Amino acid sequence: MIGLARPNSERPASQWASAGAQHMLKLANYSQQTIATQFNPSYSQTMTRQLIIKLHLILAAFMAPAFILVAISGGLYLMGQKGKISSEAVSVPAGTLIDFKSDSLEADVKAFLTAQGENAKFQYIKNRGNVIQTRPTSRTYYQFENKNGVMTAARKTPNFVAAAMELHKGHGPVAFKWYQKFVALALFFVVLSGFWLGLASKILRKQSIMVSVAGLIVFLALVFI
Repeated sequence: MIGLARPNSERPASQWASAGAQHMLKLANYSQQTIATQFNPSYSQTMTRQLIIKLHLILAAFMAPAFILVAISGGLYLMGQKGKISSEAVSVPAGTLIDFKSDSLEADVKAFLTAQGENAKFQYIKNRGNVIQTRPTSRTYYQFENKNGVMTAARKTPNFVAAAMELHKGHGPVAFKWYQKFVALALFFVVLSGFWLGLASKILRKQSIMVSVAGLIVFLALVFI
């Protein structure tokens, strides 16, 4: 009895099955490689390092104007260049006296300046007991003094250097003071991130530690000697 041969139509089906199996195997291998790459500690560390470097550079660039202002004003101050503030007396009618302890002090000062034809726009008042100043003092401001029951007033205008000093000391506009607070926090991050990046680098780790220790020794020596 002669056996019947299998039809040739079965061969394409087996080939398709084999190709499909190989394709699924490739997909599985690719998925494993992708997951391994994403959850690889070295890959995660690299991404974290790149993010910190970006934040470090962005914040440093954003704060550059503040750094320049502090460097210039601080350097000039240490060299004895504190700028100049011109002063002009403001007429005070006889018997006029503002109570510096009053709860309505700001309103009283604005009313007085308006009555004298002066600029009554200021943001807040610095009260030193017998002397008060309108703020900000980084631009034209007014100073009042009560002495022996007599009040005097003066209009004061700082030049560029003096205005920079006032900004440095936090005597600028309210919005600028908030900006300075942000700069202080950002500067803290920039310093710490720079130190961390140095420690994280095998090439720079030893140098970073040596320079940091040297800087700390110099700082402590200059402070306590």
